[in-house]
Amino acid sequence: MNVAESSVRYPITVIVRVLLVLVFGYVSLTFLTVELKPETQEPILLVSTSFPGAAPEEVEGEVTTRFEEAISGVSNMLYTQSISSYGLSQVTVFYKPGTNLDLSASELQRNLNRVTDLPRTVQKPQIFKASDQVLYFRHFCIVMKISAESG
Repeated sequence: MNVAESSVRYPITVIVRVLLVLVFGYVSLTFLTVELKPETQEPILLVSTSFPGAAPEEVEGEVTTRFEEAISGVSNMLYTQSISSYGLSQVTVFYKPGTNLDLSASELQRNLNRVTDLPRTVQKPQIFKASDQVLYFRHFCIVMKISAESG
């Protein structure tokens, strides 16, 4: 007798086996620990500096480039991205996973304080902890603002 014939002849046995597999799967799923799910939040710091009345090219040359040079020696840093717009410089610093952002923020602040020859109207840089979702939203808002201004 093959599997098809026995399934037709004894349908209760098939139903019981399917239910056993479902119960076993559910019990196994409930015993999975949270430790098996990796941390997906990328450690990110955002440096925002206001330079009132400055064009993007001036912001890039006077503020953003100097801050990027000062930030380049920060420990556990993977890479940086920067945006220079009218009167605003934003440098985003991406760190290795597991980096303590409190310690990294203080180290970043020390490095930024070493940049002393900025124009008088440049305000003190502010450092924010950011998440991936915040950065995507910020990028979307900047793109929308630029496209609204140009068109």
